[in-house]
Amino acid sequence: MLSKTMSTIFTILFLLFLFGVTSYLENAHVEENDSLSGFLTSYSANGEVEETGANEGADQALENIIPVFEDRLVDTQLKDGYIVEEYREYELYIDENGKLLKTVPTSNYNYIRYDINY
Repeated sequence: MLSKTMSTIFTILFLLFLFGVTSYLENAHVEENDSLSGFLTSYSANGEVEETGANEGADQALENIIPVFEDRLVDTQLKDGYIVEEYREYELYIDENGKLLKTVPTSNYNYIRYDINY
């Protein structure tokens, strides 16, 4: 029979192994869905810059403003039994009065999966 110490060590190693296998299987499934960046439907923001202020001095004023980052919903798909929402990050330049001066899309995307059978 194993000692109490050896039994504890085997239990911890088994749990670590189980956690590793679960993480691998979950990440392997997520990596298959990383190719979703080409499915933009709601926004056509492929690198363009939206400017809401038409001032020539707006670019100089932007140098003193720290951008705020915001994620916006770009696409929702049904894929492999999951609802997959795709979000794109935007830089928002807002002045001290709360007026939106400029919106710049970044290349960062986030994906959230929801299980349909939950």
